[in-house]
Amino acid sequence: MSQPNGRDLPFLIAGGGIGGLVAAYALALKGFPVRVLEQSETFREVGAGIQLGPNIFRALEKIGLKDAILADAWHPGALTMRCNRHSTILKPKRRRMKASPE
Repeated sequence: MSQPNGRDLPFLIAGGGIGGLVAAYALALKGFPVRVLEQSETFREVGAGIQLGPNIFRALEKIGLKDAILADAWHPGALTMRCNRHSTILKPKRRRMKASPE
């Protein structure tokens, strides 16, 4: 007698934030049923913003979302590093940042 493989049972994703939604999207792309559980009644922006590092863009590229995210992203014109104790500037030169992550 064969055993069910579990593919008909949905993956449960706790939270409809960026991590939960990307996980749900990636699983759905592979054909898995997914259910996102979110405590908020509506999906809306919560918080001020997030900074995404290079690793996330490699992951987003693999699932086909990199270009869509970059099209809606705000790119800072420069970056200034400060000491966490004294708030002094560690890099006195402001460097221009690349237009998009590598």
